[in-house]
Amino acid sequence: MSLSWRVLTLTFSLLMALLVGAASPAGAQDGRARRAAAKTRMGTALVRANNPGSAVAYFREAIQIDPRFEPAYVALGELYRAQGRDSDALEVVRAGLRRRPRSVPLALVLAAIVEPSDPAEAAEVLREAARADPRSVAVQQALGELAREQGAFAEALAAYRAVLRLAADVPEHREAYAEAHRFVAALRLLVRDVDPPSRCEDSEVRRALCGRSR
Repeated sequence: MSLSWRVLTLTFSLLMALLVGAASPAGAQDGRARRAAAKTRMGTALVRANNPGSAVAYFREAIQIDPRFEPAYVALGELYRAQGRDSDALEVVRAGLRRRPRSVPLALVLAAIVEPSDPAEAAEVLREAARADPRSVAVQQALGELAREQGAFAEALAAYRAVLRLAADVPEHREAYAEAHRFVAALRLLVRDVDPPSRCEDSEVRRALCGRSR
């Protein structure tokens, strides 16, 4: 599974969580956020109904109503990315990140956009997102997958170990935990073949194998 398809699934889940938060009593105190959330939900429903052209207008209107409303940028950026309109997607996502520089969903979409042409930039985007939100299972999953596909097995191992820590005993992360468990078992063998550790020294490989934070 490519990073872009992985991100499509993760960002949709995160988008739904953001919209639920915007509709909560605390979020409803801000009238602009409430109206922007309504527009974004309508746009999301249109995407599900296979009417993305009409959805764009709702997402754009949501951004006009509340320029800081994160879910609208996420939804519009991901829609453009899925349509192959990468330049439009980049413009939207970067605009959203200027408003919400610590947004994990926007970082995930950005990584998916740039990964085909610049995997190194995508990896750095994900690393920054992990620093911004160290408890994000979605970011660690994406970082582990990208690192694994690029042959950066030590970094992949560290990311999947993080998923195991974060997703343990969390029902909604059961699938992520199972996947990470499989990859940790395989990556430990690969990394050990490259750099067999005798002790937990300060090297990237040994920190990963010993489960130490980087």
